Amino acid sequence: MIKGIEAEVWWHLEPEGYYFEFEKFSYDYTLNISLAKSENSDRKMVLKIKGSYESLILPIYGAIKKFTDQQQDSQNWPLTDKTELGKLTELVKEAKLRPIEVLS
Repeated sequence: MIKGIEAEVWWHLEPEGYYFEFEKFSYDYTLNISLAKSENSDRKMVLKIKGSYESLILPIYGAIKKFTDQQQDSQNWPLTDKTELGKLTELVKEAKLRPIEVLS
């Protein structure tokens, strides 16, 4: 999503769950949070947040990083895939270093 690819996460709460959908439009980002009765049922939009890389992506990345740095009960939370977390960290670092184009 940082590179312009949409991303989606299903947060399963048995039997319901939330979908977190990230989209990128030019230099803006959108996070849509929807509730569904199951993975295959229709979704109901609960929250839509728009923001910049700094105001939306970095705080979410920080929360993910903080969560994964803490010790979790493996019965309730699977171990974090350190390879995937490393890829996410590299994408965030790349985006931080990329200059922002000013459109006139």
